Amino acid sequence: MHQSPGFKHFGPRGQHLVAHLLSSLYDLKQAAYNWYELLRAVLISLGFIHCDADYAVFIFDHVNAKGVRIICIITWHVDDGLAANNCMFLDQTKSKIVV
Repeated sequence: MHQSPGFKHFGPRGQHLVAHLLSSLYDLKQAAYNWYELLRAVLISLGFIHCDADYAVFIFDHVNAKGVRIICIITWHVDDGLAANNCMFLDQTKSKIVV
């Protein structure tokens, strides 16, 4: 990688400067893991739990204030997700996943 135009290439003592990336780049080995950790943190904060048998499966099973049981199962592979439930709950969940 090269520094973007306008950034210093050398420090005050002549040493080469490097950039510290705050997010992972697509196609790097750790990019998928970083994405999974972010997705997992968001889904857990929304009340999902991950399945012990498959960490790519997240389950939401709660009874809301009106006494209606809401069950939602989300499966995730790399950058594709699959979920089934009522549209209103999924729309709310998707809007919170988008980063």
